[in-house]
Amino acid sequence: VIVAVLLILASIFSYIYKFINVIDKLELYKNNSYNVTCTIDEFPFEKDNRIRIYGHIKNSDHPANITGYKVLFDIPKDNYDILKYGNTIRFTAKIEPAHSGSNYGNFNYRDYLMSKNTVAISELDNNTHVELISQNKGISMALYNMQKTTIFNTEKYFSGDNGALIKAMLTGDREDIDDDLRESYQKSGIYHIVSVSGLHTGIFVSVFTYFLAFLPFGTRRKSLISKITAIILSTLLLMFTGYGVSVTRVILMSAVTAVCFMSHREYNIIVSILIAAFIIVLFAPYNIFNQSFQLSFVSTLGLCIALKLREKYKMSNRFEYIKSSLAISAGSSAATAPISAYCFGTVSIAGFIANIIIIPLATVLLISIIVFCTLSALLPSPVMYILAYIPNMLAEVINTIAEIVSKFKYSSIETNLADVFSAFILSGIIFMTINLIIRKKYFNSALLLLIVLFMAFSSADLTTNKMRVTFINCVKGESTIITTPSNKTIMFDCGSSSFSDPSEDLFETYFNHNEITKIDTLYVSYFDIDHINGINKLIVKGYIKSLVIPPETDVKNENIRLNRAKVINTANRYNVPITTISSGDVHTIGNGIFVSVIGDNFDLKDKNSCVVYKITYNNTSFLLSSCIGAVGQKQLTGVTECTVMKLPNYGNVVNATENYILQSKSKYCVITAPTNDKYLSVSDELIKILGENNIKTFRTDYNQTITFITDGNTITKINLRKGETN
Repeated sequence: VIVAVLLILASIFSYIYKFINVIDKLELYKNNSYNVTCTIDEFPFEKDNRIRIYGHIKNSDHPANITGYKVLFDIPKDNYDILKYGNTIRFTAKIEPAHSGSNYGNFNYRDYLMSKNTVAISELDNNTHVELISQNKGISMALYNMQKTTIFNTEKYFSGDNGALIKAMLTGDREDIDDDLRESYQKSGIYHIVSVSGLHTGIFVSVFTYFLAFLPFGTRRKSLISKITAIILSTLLLMFTGYGVSVTRVILMSAVTAVCFMSHREYNIIVSILIAAFIIVLFAPYNIFNQSFQLSFVSTLGLCIALKLREKYKMSNRFEYIKSSLAISAGSSAATAPISAYCFGTVSIAGFIANIIIIPLATVLLISIIVFCTLSALLPSPVMYILAYIPNMLAEVINTIAEIVSKFKYSSIETNLADVFSAFILSGIIFMTINLIIRKKYFNSALLLLIVLFMAFSSADLTTNKMRVTFINCVKGESTIITTPSNKTIMFDCGSSSFSDPSEDLFETYFNHNEITKIDTLYVSYFDIDHINGINKLIVKGYIKSLVIPPETDVKNENIRLNRAKVINTANRYNVPITTISSGDVHTIGNGIFVSVIGDNFDLKDKNSCVVYKITYNNTSFLLSSCIGAVGQKQLTGVTECTVMKLPNYGNVVNATENYILQSKSKYCVITAPTNDKYLSVSDELIKILGENNIKTFRTDYNQTITFITDGNTITKINLRKGETN
């Protein structure tokens, strides 16, 4: 075991080191074009009338030495005929690393691509010549064509949300699932049913191996044939659905089962899971970063442990199915809770109950789809349209249940890793106490009690008097969102110079994840693009209901004047009311919650239109210092006492910084800092000042999204995307 662990760790760290080196070199040469020869490594998929492929680089003159890695290419649809799985193609293109995700709900391309051994992305223009070098004519190509035929048939007989669910369950193609339906699956904890997983593989294999029981052989021979057939069918399914890690796990576990059977060894499912994980990570270490890998193995391990506990304390056969289902759902939900909390910042509570209902329905649906697809090759279309009613009805039921469950108030909760581990520790202590004190026959009641306590503990902070203040990671940019106890959403600044379109690439994604449908009021502190370049499109899309802006002053910077005029014109065109504020103004945004302006004219050359806002909720306050420099900090010294201070200037030290920090008497400090920016790196001197004065410090380049939760008296909770730093 020690040798296995050391081998895996060495493999992972070696891969990370090499990957980072390649990324750094790609940054240096991302504006140049290079020759690339690659083999299409996964099934191509169509999006926005273009084809996207993962190309395994066979040869390239790129100085970053990307041979052996994959690149995600976005290619014009004109080349569709040669973009087939397994084909080798050649062209010339610019290659650049993907951007990292910034906040909860923002898709982190770089992390995602790393989990697929993919170092970069590349978009080919319409004039790029793509040359076919060799064609794939093997079994994988035949299965790819079969998948396309299956997709065509499902689209022929099924449509809308039901068709999207059926196609995803059968082929793993989730492109047609719209955002609302996807969110329903996630919140209700059943998103795994639209990923071809161990559940699907088990159902698929069971349908076909059932008939092997009728073979005229002895029991042992039939059992061996069944196990070998399971491996073969799982492998074909793996090739048919696009080489998912969950199906790979099933194949390896099936192989372990067959080996144990032939060698007359006792089969241990938990050991089998660990062997499969070891083999996958050893030969493809990047899979350890794959959320599908993590969730697949951890959930399977969790449900197996839960079932073993269930067997240990089994006292009665009454309601056996319900008890086993509860154990499976509780085990998998509990095991995946830390991963969900870390990766997504949420834990699905409703999934525990929803899976008990949904999994049997999904099983019946998948079997009916397999039978339907088989019959579609034998029966005429009019008959198939009638038979399509059965899968359609089942899909409709599943989608309806998912939608209903996702609307429950606590269907999912936003939480962090520390809370989940605390809940586990508390549950473990209670479990051991019950196990030592009371009789075993009360085990089921104790398990149910633990589940209730886990739910209550995880959602304990969701009371009606809490205000949330979130500092969004805009990389080089500014944005803070406040959610009041009455569910009003107030936003301060909305910009980023790190995104070409932050409204879509950053803010809308964040809004969708956090169920933000409107911004009641947006306060602008300064009209530079890193504060405002997401505003205009959000106004056009109807998010912003009212706007508050600084007073007009004699700004010398032409760009600042132009940006101000654009925002005002857009707001006027879409009837968004505008209020101009001045120093000393106070706005009430909730019961006991006030926004005050403590500065509006700092005589800072082109920044004399910059304002500083202070949000006060009873005994807690947040100071948003924007981008004022040394002069502005000196002017504000003495009037900025607060609980949480957002420091200006991306963490750069200016002459007034130390006095400015100390007079604020703040307990917490937030630095909105770009990642790996040599011109705007956080000053070591500043970190030293904060550390010496015991001010807890959070940085968006480390922590990404930073959310403070306050009841008006104290900061009750701080949610971070990554570990905090002092």
